[in-house]
Amino acid sequence: MQSLSSSDTLTIALAGPPETANPSFVGSYMDSTISKGVTADSSIGPTVLGGATPVTILAAPASGTTRHLLSFAMTNTDTAAVVVSIKLNGVTGVRFTLQPGDVLQYGKNSDTFTVTSSTGGSRTSGTMVWGDVTGTLANQGDLQSALDAKANAANAPTVQPPITIDLNDAIFEAASTSAKKTIYTLGSQEKLLAVNVEAREAFAGSGISTATCSIGSATGGNADIYAPSLNVMQTAATRSEGGLFSGRDLVSPDSDLDVVVTFAANSAFGTGAGTNLTAGKVWIRLMTINLQAGT
Repeated sequence: MQSLSSSDTLTIALAGPPETANPSFVGSYMDSTISKGVTADSSIGPTVLGGATPVTILAAPASGTTRHLLSFAMTNTDTAAVVVSIKLNGVTGVRFTLQPGDVLQYGKNSDTFTVTSSTGGSRTSGTMVWGDVTGTLANQGDLQSALDAKANAANAPTVQPPITIDLNDAIFEAASTSAKKTIYTLGSQEKLLAVNVEAREAFAGSGISTATCSIGSATGGNADIYAPSLNVMQTAATRSEGGLFSGRDLVSPDSDLDVVVTFAANSAFGTGAGTNLTAGKVWIRLMTINLQAGT
C-alpha cells in the first residue's frame, strides 16, 4: 500500500481548469507506530479538486508515524476529459486522462491506481510526461549528469540569415568604382567563423567589364581579409573561407567589428542619381560563434 513518512505528502491536481466542475474524491487511511501499532481507519473527504492547484490527499503524519492510504475513489463529473496527476512530494507518480464518467480508484490490496471506464474496461498505469516532473534537478543524478555533459547552446555556431545584394541596392547609385556596405556587426565576444559568397547573377552594365566582390572589415587595408575578391561577372561562381575571425584579430584592428562587403569595378557603378548596372546579384552567408569570456 501507499505509505507516507513524516516528511511525505500525497497530492492530486488537474492539468488545468475543468470545463464545468471540479471532481471530488473520497478515501480512507490508517496510521501506524512502533509503540502503539495500527490506529483505526480514518476517512478522507469528500474533497473537491482545485483545478491545477494541488489538493492534499494525505498530509504528512507526525514524527515516528507512518500513514497508509487504504482507499481512494474519484469520478470525473466534468463534461469533458480531465488530466489528473497524483504526486508524492511534488513529483509525479501517475498521470491519467479521465473521460467523463471514468472512475479513478486505489485499493490497498492491489496497491495500484486504476481507472474504470464509464463504458467498461479498466487500466492500471498512468503516463508520465516531460514538463510534469518537478522537484530538485540535482536529486535526479543520472539526468543531471547527462545534462552537464551537453554543450551550451549559447556557444554553438550560428548561421546568420542569408544576405542578398543585387543591382537595385542603393550602394550602386554612387558615381564610384567602389561600393561598400556593412552587412553585420560582431558582438564583443562574437567571432566570424566562416564566410560564403556566391554569384547568383552575372554583373553587367554600361561601361562595366570587370567587377569583383570581397568581404572584410571597415578598417582601411582590410577590405578582403575575410573573403578575397571573387569575380562576379559570371554566374554560379562561389568562394568560401573559414577561420576564427574578429576585427581585433586583424593587422589593423577594427574597433567597431563591422563586417563589410566591397564591390569594385573598372567603371563607375552609378551616375549619382541611379545605377549603371543592368544585372547582378550575390548571396552572402556568414557563420558566427560566441566565445565564453575568461574569468
